[in-house]
Amino acid sequence: MTNSTQPSVYFKVLRIIHASLLFGQLSFGGVAYLITEKEDPSSTYIIAISIITCIAFALSILISKIHLKKIKEISDFKLRMTKYLDFFLIRLIPLEIAGLFSIVAFLITGQVLFFAFTGVLTLCFLLLFPSKQRVADDLNLNFNERHMLQNL
Repeated sequence: MTNSTQPSVYFKVLRIIHASLLFGQLSFGGVAYLITEKEDPSSTYIIAISIITCIAFALSILISKIHLKKIKEISDFKLRMTKYLDFFLIRLIPLEIAGLFSIVAFLITGQVLFFAFTGVLTLCFLLLFPSKQRVADDLNLNFNERHMLQNL
């Protein structure tokens, strides 16, 4: 939210980023499902994707908590909102990467089980939808800041 960015665009940008990442993952998964025919019952991929998914959840939570703590220390509201955009991406990127890895594992093996991993990660994406209430809660905004947020 720089001086050149209009405040009304802020949540549109957050939602466009969210929708783009989600759509990319879903469309890639759909195409992968349509073109894959083979099935390889290798458990190596299942273990690898399980580990990658767990690491992605941990990274998403831990890194975003560290970043969010730094944002909360900023006193300027507009700067905090700008930094929240970075925080939002940092929160979603590990989940996106793990989702794409599980789709690639499906492409390699043909096991539909990998779509379960993608489904869980997609559900997390949907639960992290950027709303004004979520931003206010994440940043622990006071009454005046919540009012300014509602005007964005």
